[in-house]
Amino acid sequence: MFVLLNQQRKHKTDLKGLRAFLSGLSDALGVRQEFAVALVTDEKIHQLNRSYRGFNKPTDVLSFRGDDPYLGDILISSETAYRQAMNS
Repeated sequence: MFVLLNQQRKHKTDLKGLRAFLSGLSDALGVRQEFAVALVTDEKIHQLNRSYRGFNKPTDVLSFRGDDPYLGDILISSETAYRQAMNS
Protein backbone atom coordinates (compact mmCIF):
# COMPACT_ATOMS: atom_id res chain seq x y z
CA MET A 1 0.00 0.00 0.00
CA PHE A 2 1.23 3.48 -0.77
CA VAL A 3 0.26 7.10 -0.40
CA LEU A 4 0.78 9.49 -3.32
CA LEU A 5 1.01 13.20 -2.51
CA ASN A 6 1.20 16.00 -5.06
CA GLN A 7 2.71 18.93 -3.19
CA GLN A 8 3.65 20.92 -6.29
CA ARG A 9 1.59 22.81 -8.83
CA LYS A 10 4.16 23.75 -11.49
CA HIS A 11 3.79 20.65 -13.67
CA LYS A 12 0.57 18.90 -14.53
CA THR A 13 0.84 15.29 -13.42
CA ASP A 14 -1.16 12.22 -14.41
CA LEU A 15 -1.84 11.08 -10.85
CA LYS A 16 -4.16 8.29 -11.95
CA GLY A 17 -1.45 6.90 -14.25
CA LEU A 18 1.21 7.30 -11.56
CA ARG A 19 -0.98 5.45 -9.04
CA ALA A 20 -1.45 2.61 -11.54
CA PHE A 21 2.30 2.47 -12.16
CA LEU A 22 3.12 2.40 -8.44
CA SER A 23 0.50 -0.25 -7.80
CA GLY A 24 1.81 -2.48 -10.59
CA LEU A 25 5.41 -1.97 -9.52
CA SER A 26 4.60 -2.76 -5.88
CA ASP A 27 2.82 -5.94 -6.92
CA ALA A 28 5.61 -7.01 -9.27
CA LEU A 29 8.24 -6.48 -6.57
CA GLY A 30 6.15 -8.06 -3.83
CA VAL A 31 6.19 -4.90 -1.71
CA ARG A 32 3.70 -5.30 1.13
CA GLN A 33 4.85 -2.51 3.44
CA GLU A 34 3.33 0.94 3.28
CA PHE A 35 5.36 3.74 1.68
CA ALA A 36 4.79 7.26 0.42
CA VAL A 37 5.69 9.04 -2.81
CA ALA A 38 5.55 12.84 -2.78
CA LEU A 39 5.92 15.17 -5.75
CA VAL A 40 7.56 18.34 -4.44
CA THR A 41 9.04 21.62 -5.66
CA ASP A 42 12.71 22.33 -6.29
CA GLU A 43 12.63 24.68 -3.30
CA LYS A 44 11.44 21.91 -0.96
CA ILE A 45 13.82 19.22 -2.24
CA HIS A 46 16.71 21.75 -2.13
CA GLN A 47 15.95 22.41 1.55
CA LEU A 48 15.80 18.69 2.35
CA ASN A 49 18.92 17.89 0.31
CA ARG A 50 20.83 20.55 2.26
CA SER A 51 19.48 19.42 5.64
CA TYR A 52 19.92 15.67 5.23
CA ARG A 53 22.76 15.27 2.73
CA GLY A 54 24.70 18.52 2.99
CA PHE A 55 24.27 19.36 -0.71
CA ASN A 56 23.16 22.95 -1.27
CA LYS A 57 21.21 22.31 -4.48
CA PRO A 58 18.04 20.63 -5.67
CA THR A 59 18.11 17.01 -6.76
CA ASP A 60 15.66 14.83 -8.64
CA VAL A 61 14.88 12.22 -5.96
CA LEU A 62 15.42 11.75 -2.24
CA SER A 63 14.43 8.65 -0.33
CA PHE A 64 14.13 8.11 3.39
CA ARG A 65 13.98 4.70 5.01
CA GLY A 66 11.11 4.22 7.44
CA ASP A 67 10.80 2.24 10.63
CA ASP A 68 9.37 -1.26 10.30
CA PRO A 69 6.68 -1.88 9.17
CA TYR A 70 6.67 1.46 7.30
CA LEU A 71 8.97 1.16 4.27
CA GLY A 72 9.73 4.88 3.88
CA ASP A 73 9.30 7.96 1.71
CA ILE A 74 10.31 8.83 -1.84
CA LEU A 75 10.35 12.52 -2.74
CA ILE A 76 10.52 13.55 -6.38
CA SER A 77 11.14 17.10 -7.56
CA SER A 78 8.82 17.49 -10.51
CA GLU A 79 10.78 20.54 -11.67
CA THR A 80 14.17 18.80 -11.73
CA ALA A 81 12.73 15.62 -13.21
CA TYR A 82 11.06 17.69 -15.95
CA ARG A 83 14.30 19.54 -16.77
CA GLN A 84 16.21 16.25 -16.91
CA ALA A 85 13.61 14.71 -19.20
CA MET A 86 13.75 17.72 -21.54
CA ASN A 87 17.56 17.52 -21.69
CA SER A 88 17.81 13.81 -22.40
